[in-house]
Amino acid sequence: MQQSPYTPDEIIEMINSDDLEENAIGARNLWTFWEKWPNQEIFKSLGSRLHYLLNETMAALPEGFSGSFRPVWHFLLSLGCLQYSEAYNDIFAILANPAIVENIRGFAADALARYPPGSLTKEQEEILWKLAEEDSSLPVRVNCIRAIASNYFNSRNENIAKRLWEMQKIQSNPAIKSTIMAAIGDVASTAIVPELIHTLITRRTPAMKKDAGLTLDRIAQLNGMKNRDDLIKSFSKID
Repeated sequence: MQQSPYTPDEIIEMINSDDLEENAIGARNLWTFWEKWPNQEIFKSLGSRLHYLLNETMAALPEGFSGSFRPVWHFLLSLGCLQYSEAYNDIFAILANPAIVENIRGFAADALARYPPGSLTKEQEEILWKLAEEDSSLPVRVNCIRAIASNYFNSRNENIAKRLWEMQKIQSNPAIKSTIMAAIGDVASTAIVPELIHTLITRRTPAMKKDAGLTLDRIAQLNGMKNRDDLIKSFSKID
């Protein structure tokens, strides 16, 4: 990944400026290069400002807006990177509102997926499941699945892993199936390991076998094992 052409001080100045284009450029560089910043804490003070910009730009969108509005995307993703808790419910409200254009809702779900485990209320979680299963937008569905996985990251929650597995079984879209498999890996429960092994050794599509292998790798890693082989050995007595 390339480095941002701007320094942290320049990004902070842009986000705090009165120019919307500069605000968006600053926010885009903040989240795009998030993992490359040696001192992410320097941006923490921008949470309230980005929250304000998000609310202001959303309020300014005309009713029934159906186009693309990139500044909102960048504000959403920057708030997700910062894990700014005071914006969480507003971001969720954007996602849950079917009247809002799908590209904005998709990025809202992406932003939620960047928050730490345990951020969702039970009510919000059930709304996410419903959106993941039924929403007409593929980006919304995919990112809702990722947000669920983020909420239960490395929790080893057997019920969540099984619920994801059952969802995966009735999907036809390969992007959704792959996202669900990755989500199962991030939850890290070993409850689905027998099914994953069965997928590897039976005649399934190459893509499904690849996803199963990667999921096993992830579960092994998060459970302190070297690789999928160690995990499979612990389930050697499988029918």
